[in-house]
Amino acid sequence: MEHYFSIQNIAFQALGYDMSYLEVWGTFFGLVAVILATRENILSWPIGIANVILLFFLFYQNSLYADMFLQIFFLVSNICGWYLWLNPSEGNENQNNQLKITYFDANFRIKICIYIVLGTIALGYFMSNLNVLLPKFFPVPASYAYSDTFVMTASIVAQLAMTRKKIESWLIWILVDVVATIIYLKKGMLLMSIEYAVFCAIAAFGFLRWYNTMKKQNA
Repeated sequence: MEHYFSIQNIAFQALGYDMSYLEVWGTFFGLVAVILATRENILSWPIGIANVILLFFLFYQNSLYADMFLQIFFLVSNICGWYLWLNPSEGNENQNNQLKITYFDANFRIKICIYIVLGTIALGYFMSNLNVLLPKFFPVPASYAYSDTFVMTASIVAQLAMTRKKIESWLIWILVDVVATIIYLKKGMLLMSIEYAVFCAIAAFGFLRWYNTMKKQNA
């Protein structure tokens, strides 16, 4: 089992790049979960749980510690999102008796931007010194500490918005996916980089689909 969760356990080669089973399955479950989310399919949450468990091991072995810690948050938020979508409060349910799509007010959108900026600065400094603070557990310095931490901070905000079915979650995901695509490409994680490039397109589609659904439910 330990060998299976190693990036040295290669599934195949593509364009001279070794694809580990860990990256292949993590990519697969991630794509399926996001596609299902665009369709408001409740199965996106349990499939997302499988995805984050695999990515936790993948990011640790690639010294992307901010992304690694992010998977712990995703695990909890996937469970919460699964529950919240199935148990909407009175007046917030759609025709399927699940949580309906809504949006944040303007003031809260400004607060979101502030949270992301301050979180990136504070956590980025912590991640850049993690190998000094805890050398036994993190012997290798964090890669791209601040940009990776931006992905972490913005992803937390986007995921929390997603659990509440806020349409702004897709816009934040687009920004996250662009930055993550660049980071993973520089780290040589080709399949993950391609996946996040695809995520950009899926997130744009998800926003348009949710926007049209929201207009119909509010008509």
